[in-house]
Amino acid sequence: MLLRRFAVVLVAFAPSASFAAPSPQQIACERVMNQAPPTVEVPLDRDVDGDTVRVMIKNKSVSVRFLGIDTQETHFQGQSQGFWADKASALMTHLIKNEKKVTLEFENARCDRYGRILAYVRVGKRMLNDLMLEQGLAVNYCIAPHLRYCGQFAKRVEKAAHDRDGMYADPKMEIPYVWRRKISNKPMDKLVGSIRTFQVYPPKEYMRIPLWDRVFFMDAADIKPPFQLARQNQR
Repeated sequence: MLLRRFAVVLVAFAPSASFAAPSPQQIACERVMNQAPPTVEVPLDRDVDGDTVRVMIKNKSVSVRFLGIDTQETHFQGQSQGFWADKASALMTHLIKNEKKVTLEFENARCDRYGRILAYVRVGKRMLNDLMLEQGLAVNYCIAPHLRYCGQFAKRVEKAAHDRDGMYADPKMEIPYVWRRKISNKPMDKLVGSIRTFQVYPPKEYMRIPLWDRVFFMDAADIKPPFQLARQNQR
């Protein structure tokens, strides 16, 4: 009976997309990046927006998606989030101006299904992921199992929101990952947990957790201690 109940919970909380086989782009990316050490310095190509840059890997320009953060979109399905998206992109351009190389720090999966590299990105001793949050132009967006800096990033966003820095001064500001679901006309698809209480809730209940306190899980199988499904959702 207990096994049956557990199976029901897994089915109820598991978005089907999370079980998709790796894409050809992801496989090709992992074939190269899984051979790299935990941190690697690579030539910088250019910025794309506030949370994406391009680097040169084996003489090819490849996208790097910053882990743990999300900035407003400049180009998504033909639409832009406007002012704050442009501000985030401009800040990234400024941060990497005249830089020749960046250091990529990996954690768990190194590529996503689109073939982008997933990393914490540094210029010298500065982590760009963290700087974007500090300037109030990004939101923390930790997705398990990439949780290394979740606590640090959460503190950045809580302070930025409290001080009304950057986009947090705008009452009409839309969270990028929420905006993308709205534009796509799709419901929220990830389980959402609290960094502080470790309780995990269904995707539609993401608003019950403060913005800076959120951590996301693709499906119930990704929930590892100390995180656990909220008690009312275990029945």
